[in-house]
Amino acid sequence: MISVYENNIIPKFEAILKTETKPEEKENLKRTIIIFKQDLRNMVIQEKLLNYYQKEDFIAYIVLLSQLIEFRLKQFISQYKELSALEGYKIKIKKDFDKNPLGSLIDIFEKCINNKSLISNLRKFNFLRKKTIHNLFDVDYTIEEIENIIKEKITPKDSFNHIIIPLLNRNTALINKLARTKHPNNQQLKKFLNIVIEKYEEEEKLKINELEKEIKK
Repeated sequence: MISVYENNIIPKFEAILKTETKPEEKENLKRTIIIFKQDLRNMVIQEKLLNYYQKEDFIAYIVLLSQLIEFRLKQFISQYKELSALEGYKIKIKKDFDKNPLGSLIDIFEKCINNKSLISNLRKFNFLRKKTIHNLFDVDYTIEEIENIIKEKITPKDSFNHIIIPLLNRNTALINKLARTKHPNNQQLKKFLNIVIEKYEEEEKLKINELEKEIKK
């Protein structure tokens, strides 16, 4: 997956940016590049998460995992909010949504997408997060007890396969849809996106247009 970002998306988006002359189009492309760079950073963080778990630093693991999930949700909602304004979707997102805690972000995310399984997994994680992080200073629990709960309930395989990767894939689908909506006449960008999405689908064994169908209007 990282090869798609490093070898295709970011350098080629930057090349398209250099040829763009319209200020508004240029600004939109800059923002899109930032989103892809954030996705690449998130993949590096996933490696950090795996290292924390393998070293049995379970508290650092769940704290960083919580931050990653929260960021992913905020990224999706922000892009959905922008797409909604362009397409006239019925669902409206408040301006200060990013100040909400994780539980409320999941509620907002549920309004934007049709995927009961992903929503259920997010809610289960949030319940576990409260049960562990929120009890770190509760002396009725030992640190070892909290660490054991984390170790048993949320392995890297579980979190990646059932939360992180599904969120990444849906963010990618939304980025693709948003880029095409914002730049409908940019044939160079459209051709490039087709190549990138084809490569992404090949690596991830999924169809972006199927994921786009989950986006609520």
